[in-house]
Amino acid sequence: MVKHMHTWQAFKQGKDDRFNKLIDGLVNSWLAPMLIAVFIASVIKVSRAPYVSWAEYLIIWGQGLLEISPILLCKYFSVRTVGIRKALWWILGFIVLPAVAFISLNNGVIPADVMIVGEAGLFALWAVELGAFIRLWLGSRLKLLRFKPSLDNVFFILWIGVSLFMAAVFNSIDAPLENQPIHLVIDLKRNLLQFGSFIGYFLQFATLYGALYFVYYVNHHVLINKVLQHHGVYSYLWVTALFLLVFGPVVTQIIMWLPMNVADYTVTGSTDYNPFSLLNIHLGLLIIVLSFPLILAVKLQNDNRKLAELEQEKLATELKWLQQQINPHFLFNTLNNLYALCLSKSEKTPELILQLASLLRFVVYKGGNDRVSLNDEINYLNDYLELQRLRVENKCDFTIDLPTSLPPLSISPLLLVVFVENAFKHGVELSDQRSTLNLSLNVEGTKLHFCCENSVPENDSERERGIGLNNVERRLALIYPDKHQLNISSTDELYRVELTLDLT
Repeated sequence: MVKHMHTWQAFKQGKDDRFNKLIDGLVNSWLAPMLIAVFIASVIKVSRAPYVSWAEYLIIWGQGLLEISPILLCKYFSVRTVGIRKALWWILGFIVLPAVAFISLNNGVIPADVMIVGEAGLFALWAVELGAFIRLWLGSRLKLLRFKPSLDNVFFILWIGVSLFMAAVFNSIDAPLENQPIHLVIDLKRNLLQFGSFIGYFLQFATLYGALYFVYYVNHHVLINKVLQHHGVYSYLWVTALFLLVFGPVVTQIIMWLPMNVADYTVTGSTDYNPFSLLNIHLGLLIIVLSFPLILAVKLQNDNRKLAELEQEKLATELKWLQQQINPHFLFNTLNNLYALCLSKSEKTPELILQLASLLRFVVYKGGNDRVSLNDEINYLNDYLELQRLRVENKCDFTIDLPTSLPPLSISPLLLVVFVENAFKHGVELSDQRSTLNLSLNVEGTKLHFCCENSVPENDSERERGIGLNNVERRLALIYPDKHQLNISSTDELYRVELTLDLT
């Protein structure tokens, strides 16, 4: 059962990794944004027909892709080359070829109804390439201006983008409100020649869609964050109703003053000149209803992200605390033994002081690291064992098998010594008779195999589990999930700990 669970987890992890690579490749691809032009041109083409099948749409999309393929090819070579060749390929793809296309369309060399991409698609290609260039330029100079994908920024970009698009559409048509239905066609030449009227339309549409953005912004930052969060649903409902009833007519009246409105038709929700029409309030209510679940979803995601960050900080703090612990009982006993050796003027004293200093230095300077070399960890273990021998060599038989040369692997610091500390504290020190301590370690590839055995005291009727073992199990779960196997067994004579650790 456990084997199947591990197999399923490995399969799921592999699938998630492949999906993440796919998303990363899509986001970082130069080709994906270019396809926006084909989709825009295809949608504009099919939107004019009363009915279009999926097969017809795919054929139109394929024709559009074929039409911009020379530009995509130039973009490919521009990405793959450097220096003057890079610039020449880019100029060919985004200046020469579009200019030829525009001249051919305007002179009738290529019929406008034959070409799928047309001026709107070429305009979209330029916009995407310009956006990528601006992002690259800002990213290398002004990191603070990088786009932050918050909901406010997304709606802000939609506000400006839709205003620009609708201004270009209206400026491409004579008296657009008097010649309906309005076709979503952009005449780039006309927009360039009549740039002043384009700016006029843009400011008017920015006012129109800015009113909708205003409703969203108030709903997000006032009605939900202030009223709903602190005062409940009932207060949110009546304050929202009050906001729509008070500000709806005011905002509608401002929109009615826009110059692009005509005598019998306005761009308001009611399409007339009654600022108190319920249709205008319904439009504001629709924005609130549609934005409400989005705002709550983003808010929930942000709260979960903050909780995850707090949990990571908590785990990091907990790991630092667990790693930097040193047994005060061992330290005090070692100092007492060193004091006794100093009084007797033993020749071992200087060496043992150096070993204790080495232990403390390791704990202070490396105990807080995420990883230390396996050699350093084994050296620490040897120093610890030498100091313990001083205390208990008259009552304990040691069998130590630690390798002297190890591969360049790393391990979480102060991990193995916990098991040895536990063996001394609950086995050797409590025994009134001669005890044993067997310690072995070997490495096969990246797998570490560690075993610690100690005799059980005769008076140990109810062995108390040390807090150190609980700590080390917690550390193993945090640092080496699914990469360790810890087996603890006990009989009346022997207590045994076996640890297998994958150090990759």
